[in-house]
Amino acid sequence: MHERNHVLKFAPLQGETFRQRHSIGAKTLPDSIVFSMAGRLVVEAEAVIALSEWLNQPWRFLGSIGRLVPNFIANGVYRFIARNRYRWFGRRETCYLPTPELKGRFLD
Repeated sequence: MHERNHVLKFAPLQGETFRQRHSIGAKTLPDSIVFSMAGRLVVEAEAVIALSEWLNQPWRFLGSIGRLVPNFIANGVYRFIARNRYRWFGRRETCYLPTPELKGRFLD
């Protein structure tokens, strides 16, 4: 993984952890990446940029550049990449199975 300190945890939006920590329902969130930062939920490009702070270089640097881009442009780029990712990078036939180390970082 590209994460620096391996401290991020993962929880499904439909899981008990998310329900306990956030009053908003998962159905009201956009179909996007969601990142909880100090109790505040951020989505789309803002979530990617916030997550970049936890990554190794060059991703952290690219995230800091992303902060200079107006939100409506950054979200437009995010949505464009999200729409085309399977065309560009392909789709797997099987689901990814996490390693035992990574599996321990899932909360639900």
